[in-house]
Amino acid sequence: MKKSLVSFVALMWSFPALAADLPVKYKAPVAIPFSWTGFYVGANGGCAGERSDIGSPVNDADPGPNAFFRFDTERQGGCFGGVQAGYNYQFAGRWVAGLEADAQFGLLSSRGQLLEVEGANPEVLAAYSQTMRHYGTARGRLGYAAELPVFGKSLWYVTGGFAWARNNMSVNAFETSTGAVNFGDTKTLTGYAVGAGAEFAFTRNWSVKVEYLFMDFGNNTYNAFVSDDGSLLSAVNATTTMHTGRFGLNYRFN
Repeated sequence: MKKSLVSFVALMWSFPALAADLPVKYKAPVAIPFSWTGFYVGANGGCAGERSDIGSPVNDADPGPNAFFRFDTERQGGCFGGVQAGYNYQFAGRWVAGLEADAQFGLLSSRGQLLEVEGANPEVLAAYSQTMRHYGTARGRLGYAAELPVFGKSLWYVTGGFAWARNNMSVNAFETSTGAVNFGDTKTLTGYAVGAGAEFAFTRNWSVKVEYLFMDFGNNTYNAFVSDDGSLLSAVNATTTMHTGRFGLNYRFN
């Protein structure tokens, strides 16, 4: 009995060393599936084209036969850079809903003339120009996540929401009662934005995107005036729309 007790104590004393020599079964780490869910921030850059339909009810002080007024606009554009932030939520397998806001900085410009057409040689009554240096949007997004042979993990989406811009209208009116006069007015425009895009993940957190947006800011009246031969001044109206294309880089927190 005494001998058996001594053997049991010796076995228990050596058990930790024996256990250390036993082979350990390796467990592979559990792979976390990729998801578009999460907050993200990023930067973008691109270019825009603007269309402005200008109008003004000009009073003709000395109307000629078949005379009329015409605004000629040179449709121009410019380029922007900016930042964006948003949140995505992936649900029902591959559907993704989200919100995004962005702010853009750059220069978009257009210019033109107000003409009085009487015969073969139109008379220039005013020259005008517009400059836009800031705009932004706040939009919803709805997309579908896919893993394609060429594009890899990608998100294809449509988007729409609110848009704003700061736009300056400058007019040099030549036919006022006091001669040529310069006018200028800057307004905050509001409207809507709609578009579509695609985003491609190249790591778990980093992705690139390409996006098209159309923005409509409606009709706005500026305190910049035109006149004909000293007649009463008329304010200038402009309906402004934009087409934009841009590339972006996002970092997702997940």
